[in-house]
Amino acid sequence: MFFVELAALMGYPIAFVIGVPIYLLLKRLTLVRLITFLIAGSVLGLLSVVGVLTIFFPLQSWAYPSFLLGSVMGSVATVSFWLIARPDRDVEAISADHAARMSSPE
Repeated sequence: MFFVELAALMGYPIAFVIGVPIYLLLKRLTLVRLITFLIAGSVLGLLSVVGVLTIFFPLQSWAYPSFLLGSVMGSVATVSFWLIARPDRDVEAISADHAARMSSPE
């Protein structure tokens, strides 16, 4: 039960502090395909688990399999977010608006 509490305690702040800016950056760059979010979530989950385990359990060999679990959990959380937010649908409207502004003379 300790690991669930630790994951929630560390996961939510990481998601808000790092995940939201990554989402905004990807959306601004129009990199909103599911595969892009999968990669970003996997890397963020991996780095989060590596950071937390390094702080709380330095150099414990049993912690290494948790790196894969962190990567998978990050991917699952990111796909869940992507399915709810569906940023790929917003980009079409953003791209059309951008194209209209670029073609109109000022």
